[in-house]
Amino acid sequence: PMKHDMGLSDIQVAFANSTAMLLSYGALSIPMGMLTDRVSRTRLLLAATMVWMAAMVLAGLSHTIFWLVVSRIGLGAANAIIYPAGLSLLADNFQPDRRGSATGVLAGSKVIGQAAAVLVACTN
Repeated sequence: PMKHDMGLSDIQVAFANSTAMLLSYGALSIPMGMLTDRVSRTRLLLAATMVWMAAMVLAGLSHTIFWLVVSRIGLGAANAIIYPAGLSLLADNFQPDRRGSATGVLAGSKVIGQAAAVLVACTN
């Protein structure tokens, strides 16, 4: 629907949905990980969640490729904060002998959530 509604080519859809988000995520992961070591992780997670939510709303309201790409860049930036801050908090809150399980639950939940979102989107 998005491709048809916006009149996008396959390359534009691929760029907006993958490349823009992954480039911002990759470019910001190291600096955001370093920031996580310097500021309140819970506040940083709150800010990143707010950016993530705003980017999702922007993606849903986008009527042009420009705004769709901007929203995906925002999602990548938020994810670059959420993952290192979340893992850092996880390490603080679980004993070493339980961290592997906790990390597995965190990583598995992310993938299960993504798969569930695709299934829900495809059934509507």
